[in-house]
Amino acid sequence: MRVLLAVAGSALLALIAESVARGNYRTLGLGLALALSPIFVRSALRFPLLFPFGLYLAFVPFDPLLQISAGGATLTKFAGIASIVALLARTIVLRKALVPQRSWYGWLAVITYASLSLVWSIDVEATKFLLGAMLSLFALFTALAIYPIAYVEFLWVRRLLIGTGIATACYGVYAFRSGQHTLSGPHHNLDRLTITNGTTQFDPNHYAAFFLIPIAIVVVGFFVDRRPRAKLAYAGIFGLLTSSVLLSGSRGGLIGIAVIVAYLGIRTRKFVSMGAVVGLALILSAFIPSVWVRFADPTQGDGSGRSEIWATGLRGLREFWLVGSGFGTYPDVYDAYLLQAVQRTFAGVHRPSHSIIVEAAIELGVLGSIALGLALWWSLRANARVSRNDPLFVHRLEAEGMLAGIIWMALTIDVLWYKYFWLALTFGLLLANVHRARGRERYATPVGRRLRNGEVGTTERMARTTASTPARLESTALAPEI
Repeated sequence: MRVLLAVAGSALLALIAESVARGNYRTLGLGLALALSPIFVRSALRFPLLFPFGLYLAFVPFDPLLQISAGGATLTKFAGIASIVALLARTIVLRKALVPQRSWYGWLAVITYASLSLVWSIDVEATKFLLGAMLSLFALFTALAIYPIAYVEFLWVRRLLIGTGIATACYGVYAFRSGQHTLSGPHHNLDRLTITNGTTQFDPNHYAAFFLIPIAIVVVGFFVDRRPRAKLAYAGIFGLLTSSVLLSGSRGGLIGIAVIVAYLGIRTRKFVSMGAVVGLALILSAFIPSVWVRFADPTQGDGSGRSEIWATGLRGLREFWLVGSGFGTYPDVYDAYLLQAVQRTFAGVHRPSHSIIVEAAIELGVLGSIALGLALWWSLRANARVSRNDPLFVHRLEAEGMLAGIIWMALTIDVLWYKYFWLALTFGLLLANVHRARGRERYATPVGRRLRNGEVGTTERMARTTASTPARLESTALAPEI
């Protein structure tokens, strides 16, 4: 083994030298990936939520910009496929596949109905295209639903979400400072952060929507953690994440933050802390007034043309109210009724719905809307059994807060086939599996043996982790105050 390692190391050094000398960095990258592949494979089989799922989390905020083929495939998609394979492999090795939670069945009903809508869809190609994206997201959602997650792994997912939010916000500030912003049409002196990659641009509203996930986590931390240093850290992270939302100029994103803060403030009864967070956000908005400029503009009172889009598309209810026009076909319905509508400001042609309610009403009809409503409700209540006296209650607040904020955003943008929306659903699902695993604790097996076997996440491990990690907000002593 030592001889083989020496030979491999020498070959790698020779490859590096040759690649640098010739300037062929692609070959260097492939060589490094090949050399590190055993480490990647081992990590994927032992800790799939750290790698490759952690890589997937890192890619999600920039998913539209990571296309590697003309067909629209992205690096995020390949990281998701690798995550599915790794999660299923680890589940098979552990032989502990879980029965999915109720929310999974709700989304299964939505996916099934959307698939059936191919039969009566008015645009089969559009339905196939978006249905393919939904099926891939649901496949990863399913792999996570049956994966026997440990509490320590859940904490790492939580930390990865915060870290991804920080890294994305830092890049957003850098991109804005380097000139990656566009002038909003109605406002000639209003710059909105618009991440670009060549000719591809990232919608500022979707860019802002991702930050609602880490913002919900850090707001809960600020509310319930008693340590001054921790509070200061959470406040700093909140300020950084909120700054990126303000730079994007997304009114829905700012209101989404307000929804999260208000919801969590009421749930935790930390009204002084809630006032401090609101004050910090208002101070930041004074230095980055893009959103307020858009709020004050009288030409934006119809939601930047959304009222016209909704009024035009909803004319199709008379025809598609029962079973819908087919998943992903709202732009076709909009075009069909465009000449019959009177728009004060022309909103363009082939426009998406910009609302999960309007989208469901037209594309899925009454039957599909009921299935979607139940899936959202069951996801929001996925951790209803986690009581206030449970150490996991703070995580329940995080899951509910981020989902409440994104559901608000879904009232003004299309989110069903966006990966950050499914991340918010996944966070609550993983927490529900952690809580369920505690009920099946096997006290007869020594803790050390369970840790060696990868069976972390037990009650004893949770107690030790809670006492030793920076996330002390999970301690039982805080629960009665929440």
